[in-house]
Amino acid sequence: MSRVAVIGAGYVGLTTAACLADLGNDVIVVDINREKINQLLHNHVPFFEPGLIELVERNTKAGRLNFTTSYREAVPGAEYAIIAVSTPEGEGGEADLSFVEAAAGSIADAMDGPLVVVNKSTVPPLTGDMVSKVLRNRNQKHTAEVVSNPEFLREGSAIQDFMHPDRIVIGSHDRAAGEKVAKLYEPLNAPILITPNIYTAEMVKYASNAFLAARISFINEIARISERVGADAKLVAEGMGMDKRIGPSYLDVGLGYGGSCLVGEETVLVRRGDRVSLTALAQVFTEFSSIEETEVLAWQPETGSVGFARASAATMRPFAGEIFEVRTQMGRRVLCTPDHPFVTRDGVKLASELGPEDCLPIAISSQSGAELARSQELVRSGAHMSAGAATEVAVRTELSSGLWRGVGMHVAAEQVPLPDLTWTQPVEHKRALLAGYWQGDGSWSYIRGGPSVILECGTTSRELADGLLRLLADLGVVASMRVGRTTKSTRDTYWLRISGADQVENLLDLLRESERKAITESIDRQKKRTAPTGYRREGANTAWVRVVGVERRPFAGAVYSLEVPGVHTFVTTGGLVTHNCFPKDVKALSALAERFDYHPELLHAVMDINRDQRMLVIDKLRECLEGLNDRIVGLLGLAFKPNTDDLREAPSIDIARVLLAAGAQVRAFDPAAMEGARVKLPEVEYTRDSYDLAAGADALVVVTEWNEFRRLDLGRVKASMRRPVIVDGRNIYDPQVMRDLGFTYRGIGRD
Repeated sequence: MSRVAVIGAGYVGLTTAACLADLGNDVIVVDINREKINQLLHNHVPFFEPGLIELVERNTKAGRLNFTTSYREAVPGAEYAIIAVSTPEGEGGEADLSFVEAAAGSIADAMDGPLVVVNKSTVPPLTGDMVSKVLRNRNQKHTAEVVSNPEFLREGSAIQDFMHPDRIVIGSHDRAAGEKVAKLYEPLNAPILITPNIYTAEMVKYASNAFLAARISFINEIARISERVGADAKLVAEGMGMDKRIGPSYLDVGLGYGGSCLVGEETVLVRRGDRVSLTALAQVFTEFSSIEETEVLAWQPETGSVGFARASAATMRPFAGEIFEVRTQMGRRVLCTPDHPFVTRDGVKLASELGPEDCLPIAISSQSGAELARSQELVRSGAHMSAGAATEVAVRTELSSGLWRGVGMHVAAEQVPLPDLTWTQPVEHKRALLAGYWQGDGSWSYIRGGPSVILECGTTSRELADGLLRLLADLGVVASMRVGRTTKSTRDTYWLRISGADQVENLLDLLRESERKAITESIDRQKKRTAPTGYRREGANTAWVRVVGVERRPFAGAVYSLEVPGVHTFVTTGGLVTHNCFPKDVKALSALAERFDYHPELLHAVMDINRDQRMLVIDKLRECLEGLNDRIVGLLGLAFKPNTDDLREAPSIDIARVLLAAGAQVRAFDPAAMEGARVKLPEVEYTRDSYDLAAGADALVVVTEWNEFRRLDLGRVKASMRRPVIVDGRNIYDPQVMRDLGFTYRGIGRD
């Protein structure tokens, strides 16, 4: 019998402790959460896992399992100290190891002799070195060898997984320490892999999770194709799984996970059919439809070109914590989660990693080069040609653009956003709108008395400033923006400024004819034509601006993003380019690879495909119910999988919040997870069973594949619903049977 101290009374720690005690070891669990330890001392397990309560009770009564909040009670005299604490996601997508580091420090302070310290938490490679360093620095009197022993427990079957594992992986720089840990598992008669260093064992865990995520991403991609060609993705997966080389595991089509995002007020230029609008991300999400194709203005990293690209998904997820405001030269700023990725000159970086050495792209023209060149030539010739010819050009332009000049004057007078029709107009009309605006609210001035000239305008409307910046970019002009308040103002003013001889000359038609001659003469007096500062032009469609700061602020609310296959970017507020979001499951491994200057293309592809799968449910509900406002939607299941009450990363949380935000009334039933859900989702109505859930509902969504949902009296369910709509997020029902019963049925990949 060995004496074992387990650090952490969470899911992994308590399961490990109870199972090791059941194998005959003397185990004591230490956790600094007094409430949790007090519950365990009274034989109350604070989460649901089949069989765990009985295991804890049996070993507690036998005296083999004890609980404490004191490291000095748990660690002295122990042969092993197993670290099984939480490793939440950090700001940049990497694993937050602060709890591991704190546990290592407390172990070092309490140890009174040689000790084997085992990392069982999910940690990236090199964590063992960090733990070793902490132990050495905090306790130089006694030696501690660090071993990696990753867990492979599945919630809902954790005891079975521990007692009958596929394999046990152990790694250490010290072979003897690794073999000593292996002795703990000898009674299990399971395959044991002892790796020659600690890094290999650490990597096995991350590689395994990434591979499983790749399988899920693959089958979700197949599901989307299957829906389009009329195939049944569930049967496709079954057929694949019969191949012994592939196997059936992790080929279940279902709900995916969310990722990093921007706040809802950030904007994108959206095209649906022949309609183009400048739209906030929150509105894009609300209006997104899988039926009508949605395109957004995007930037191609390989070529630097700008154009509309198909958005395959719009996502929303709740976020509480610090939001980052990324600021650049030329006054661009965008609010995002810390883990949101940006395209930089040095590759993709997360917001939390950006610094003054990084440059971000601004998209500067969605017009064709030929059209833009013709427009610019027209302006230049108008300033230098003979009076008669200039008059002829002016009259011709006035005939076609007078209306749009009037629109610009109206926008300036009323300070309203640019009309949607603006974005589909030819260059001449866009120039006319800007000319009208400048007549109403623009000006020009000399820089330090000349000969350099700047054009300026101001507005108190953020939406209008965003539109003007984008409209100028359509003409190939990069304007700067400054936000501030005048002495007596209570609102921010957005000051737009255009500098540089070429840019000013390009926009002479914004000004009155009486002003153009003075500006042209001033520019001609320049010994060297002034160039705008604050950005570096690269090609016809890109300007690179340097990051000048990243500010943090508290935030609680919804955040949004888009998936744009192929280019993986979209152009957001002020023309700043941002990358698609990354989901969280594979992010830590990707962050590790980037840390070592390796771009993990396959992992990024996995994240791109698997992202936002759960939002398909929202699309299907919106289609079947013709909208979500005032609809009653019931969620069959809340936990992220059956036989557990764990709500971490559960699709139900995001689905419920999205439905609530869209105006739906949300009900839910889960055999085990409702207590925890009431804290996270207080706005949801919780029912006593599935039949109460269905009564009067417009739709039901299968979120968790509990067995009891498979055995429902579906005739009774249909009879009680207001509309017999079922969206089967787990494909537990037969589509033909459901339709024969009279349901409007939507599965995943089998419609």
